[in-house]
Amino acid sequence: MVTLSERLTLLAGDFNEPSHQDWDHRAGHLFDHHGTEVTWSTTKAIEDAGFRDSYRKIHPDPVRTPGFTWPSDNPGADISQLTWAADADERDRIDFFPELPRVSP
Repeated sequence: MVTLSERLTLLAGDFNEPSHQDWDHRAGHLFDHHGTEVTWSTTKAIEDAGFRDSYRKIHPDPVRTPGFTWPSDNPGADISQLTWAADADERDRIDFFPELPRVSP
């Protein structure tokens, strides 16, 4: 019999909030972060619950592989239609697929 802990569990969503793993000391000088490090509460709570960021597991460096999902890229639309603050560099990753690691029996 397979138990829930032996199955891969994914939590997918558009969380409308960046990841604490993307706003650390390595990326503080990029993308209008202005040197700020932020422990974003949603992704931190998901991590504290045992989930792991599937994207950061494969791409651990937020500088080399930021994985932006916001604002969306649409060559047929002016940037002012795609973003809240067209004059700011608000590129970020706000869509996530955290995974709950399998537990061996």
